[in-house]
Amino acid sequence: MPRSVTYRITDTPDGRFDVAVTLEASEREPARTFRRDGVATLGDAEAWVEGLRVLMAAVGAPVIRSEDGEPAAAEGVLHRSDL
Repeated sequence: MPRSVTYRITDTPDGRFDVAVTLEASEREPARTFRRDGVATLGDAEAWVEGLRVLMAAVGAPVIRSEDGEPAAAEGVLHRSDL
């Protein structure tokens, strides 16, 4: 069964944007969070998320914006700025 994916876009003090994407835990694997830091514009960050949405749709995994009360990144973040 496909795991759901949540994402959050945050702005940084230098005017750039960070994207945190969390793949929900399964019975065999813990939740994993991937980050893309320092995206130049909000439009670029949103375009990156739309590309992720297309990719994940191919395997039946929904991509959902994280709600305000949820953490932007889970513990044990796998940091990849070149995703």
